[in-house]
Amino acid sequence: MNYKLDPSLSLPYPTQLKNHFKAAILNGEFKDKAILPDYEFLNKTYGFTEDMVRKAYNELIREGYAKRIKKTGVFVHHTFVVDHMIEKMTPILEEIHNQGYKATLSDLLIEVVKSDEELNSRFGFKESQDLLHLIRLFKADGIAVLWMDAYYPSFYLKQIELESLKGMSIYPLIKQASGCIPTSVDKNLSAINLNQKQSEILDLRKGSAGGMITGSTRDQNNNVIEVFSDIIPADRLRFIIK
Repeated sequence: MNYKLDPSLSLPYPTQLKNHFKAAILNGEFKDKAILPDYEFLNKTYGFTEDMVRKAYNELIREGYAKRIKKTGVFVHHTFVVDHMIEKMTPILEEIHNQGYKATLSDLLIEVVKSDEELNSRFGFKESQDLLHLIRLFKADGIAVLWMDAYYPSFYLKQIELESLKGMSIYPLIKQASGCIPTSVDKNLSAINLNQKQSEILDLRKGSAGGMITGSTRDQNNNVIEVFSDIIPADRLRFIIK
């Protein structure tokens, strides 16, 4: 990790140091629950003052990237980071575009499948049903920032051709075809380390830090119209959230 501070910047030294730690947490250099360097090490190695280190860590804690355990030290709190930051998400393509990046999506899979026991349970089906299975990859300036894996009951989409779904937002199509409007989302947020398949699709090394969002979307009648699993590389959260 580079702890070099730049005197030419208008940012105070504690904030610069905090930003170095934040970047290291998001790119996976510091894993969840890892203890951050203490004042003695930073003072002896880099000459940082105790006041500078304390202020940097206080900023890091205040922003939700770390927590302090009395008489033990300051630890990465990455699970909270994912929870805290994902809550601020707006529609992905819009958010990417609003930050000045070129927003694109690729449809990796569009197919109709039969629901298994797990999906029947999540949708509340008594028996197997046809589902639209959609896997998409969102990019910002050509860099993969989110992998979406979602299922939708086919009867909500009725006679819509699969080919016509490419690049399209699904909710308006569901509303047009069946009158169902998404009104609420239940989701679980967790920090993960990417497995081989996830890392290959997102063009990262295996074991890189990421966030996983799993959940479901309900319509105005409280019916589940979508179940999903989204994966976001930790070092690319900046592309989709402010």
